[in-house]
Parts: sequence; C-alpha cells; structure tokens
Amino acid sequence: MADRGAAIQGQTRQSSGAGEASALPGASVTALNLTAALANADYTPRQASADEQGRFSITDLPGGVYEIIAAGPDGPIEDPSQSCRVLPAGAAIRADFESKTAAARGRLIVNVAGEDGAALQGANLTLILDAPGGTRRQAQCGAAGQAAFDNLAEGEYQLAVSHPSDGARSKMLGIHFQGGADQTLSIRFHERKQVTGRVLRAGQPAGAGVVRFTMKRDADYDLRGGLIAAPISPATGEFEAWLEPGLYEIGIAGAEPRPLQIDAGPGPVQPLLIEAP
Repeated sequence: MADRGAAIQGQTRQSSGAGEASALPGASVTALNLTAALANADYTPRQASADEQGRFSITDLPGGVYEIIAAGPDGPIEDPSQSCRVLPAGAAIRADFESKTAAARGRLIVNVAGEDGAALQGANLTLILDAPGGTRRQAQCGAAGQAAFDNLAEGEYQLAVSHPSDGARSKMLGIHFQGGADQTLSIRFHERKQVTGRVLRAGQPAGAGVVRFTMKRDADYDLRGGLIAAPISPATGEFEAWLEPGLYEIGIAGAEPRPLQIDAGPGPVQPLLIEAP
C-alpha cells in the first residue's frame, strides 16, 4: 500500500483589476494523480471546494505527480492547471489560483417559447462552463418564459434547455459569453410532426428494438437535441415518433446512422423504410 499523508493546500482568489485580490469562495479544485494514471492503476480523482476565505485542502494523498485543476463558481480561472510532485508523508504542497477580474462579468438572459410562440413557463435550463472541472448552474423559466444567469465571466459555455412537459425534448447550444455585458438568447420549441416507418430485414419485420433519433440541428439555431427512442413492433416492424423540425441522425442497432431532414410548416413526413443488417 502506498504511503499516505501528504496534502495539497492553497487559496482561490478574485482579482479586483487594481492589483488587489479577495477570496473566491465556492471554487472547485481537483487533484489528478498522473503517476497512477500512467501506471493504469485504479484511483479516484480528489476534489475540494474553497471555503468562505477561498482556502482549500486535499489531504491524505499518496506520493506521485499530480495535476491540479481549478474552476471558479461562475466562470474560468486564469491558468487553471498546475503540476506538482507530492512526497509520501511530506510537507503540504502550495497551489494558489486567481479568477478573472470582476469587471469581465455579465448576465445571460434566456427567453424560451413554446410551439405557438408564447412564453414557455417551467422550462429547465442548465448552464455548464466548457472547461476542465467546469461548474454547472441551473435555472427555471418563470411565467414570462425567461430565466437569467448572473455574474458570469467571459468564456465558453454549454446551455441545455428541456421542455417542462417532456424532459426528452431538450436542446443544447454552445455559447461564447462576452464578459462585461448582458447577452440575450431566444429559444423556441416547435410543433412536432409524426414520423412513421418500418424496419425490415430481407423484406420481413426485423423484430423488437428501437429506432434512435438524435437531433443534430434544430429549425432555428445550431442546437443539438436530446435522443428520442421509438420502439419497433416485433410483429410488423413499424415504429412511430413525434419530432420537431430539424436535422436528425437515425440509427438502429448494427447499422450505420443516416440523416433525416424534417421541414417546418404544413405537410406530413413521408414514411421511412429502414433495412436492418
């Protein structure tokens, strides 16, 4: 068993932009054991959260080379990764991190509409910082179909929006948030269309299974969507799904996926015929 007892300690701070810095509570710090990873040994990354003074401590570590990754509670950290060598039962290693300046923060406002264009109350939003150890924040649209994320730092984010009546109806958008200013997004869920078809093998029903529809782009934005699974009837090979307009990828077990474009506006979707391998 490896000797244990060493620690990584430090502080996360918020720059004021005037050469001064204050504590940054709530930041997450993760220690990755690179020595164990290179040796293909089983290990669990260790994580700690900064307290009200911005202090953190990860204790009882085996010796080795570590990568320490920090993420602020609302945005990125300057130079978020550090490497160090931890000696078994040795002195604590110091690692300090500093966030971007407070002046580079702003507000993201999200408006969500339903099929009829009216505000969609109850839509659930998740905002994820697209960085190692990225933080996750959640919000829900009120009666006006609006939610907001305050005090955001400049950076790359992923925004997931799910329909209040059906969590499988979700969309995800990559966002570059420009710090120091407010930014507004408008997202709409469109009326779904019926998609039917059959899955055959050598002209006969292919048996039980599912047809998977993955949205690659919706009708308005470069938004990815959730996975919709349509059961296949074992007796007839028929399936049915209700999908919003957009570009999809269709897949069944053992077969290469294929694209499907569903256009907005009136008119049915032609029945699909899928050949099973």
